[in-house]
Amino acid sequence: MDTVAARIDKLRRQLGRSVALGISGIDCASKTTLAATLQRELEERGLSVLTICGDAFTRPSRERYAEPDPGLGYYRDSFDYSWLFERLLPAVRAGREGELTARVADWERDSWQPRRFRLPPRGAVIVEGCFLFTATRAAALDLRV
Repeated sequence: MDTVAARIDKLRRQLGRSVALGISGIDCASKTTLAATLQRELEERGLSVLTICGDAFTRPSRERYAEPDPGLGYYRDSFDYSWLFERLLPAVRAGREGELTARVADWERDSWQPRRFRLPPRGAVIVEGCFLFTATRAAALDLRV
């Protein structure tokens, strides 16, 4: 953790803005645990951190299971990361601070609901989830695990 935290801190100072770190992997690979541990380490160093769980962008059932091929459906339709890659990460790379609103999973209603996220000033944004590095997505992140 110390090595990753030091790398984030160094890059943050070099860029003069928050750093976006992606943690991706298969289900139950401890992405959330790693993100939480790293967040604590960075906060102990005095950095502000926003951690976003990819599960918050799980599509409602009607969207997730529309594809007859379950493997293809899981890969293509499980998560809607458009907000992350079209709004959040460009804002981080532009050095923006403040609040952004996203639509996230409403598990009780099997639908979407709005949620606000606060971009930290010159801190770190950690995004963890499945399939974060597919296609050209990886380039939107400053660091990847």
